[in-house]
Amino acid sequence: MCEMRTQPEEASSSSEESFRLIVETLPGLIAVMTADGGVEHVNRQVLDYFGRTLEELRQWGTTDAVHPADLPR
Repeated sequence: MCEMRTQPEEASSSSEESFRLIVETLPGLIAVMTADGGVEHVNRQVLDYFGRTLEELRQWGTTDAVHPADLPR
């Protein structure tokens, strides 16, 4: 069975691939956050720096990845 994708779906997929390639090749710590402060995506450098998985970093506000003085009281 052949999967047919619409032009907007293909453009979105291509755009997301380009975004991920750019983020992964930048020589810095890149984190994409949601409006409410949740971790949506991080590059390999962030994972290596913190020594954690993406799932662990998604719990960012409740882990020791954030300095205690920076956490809400």
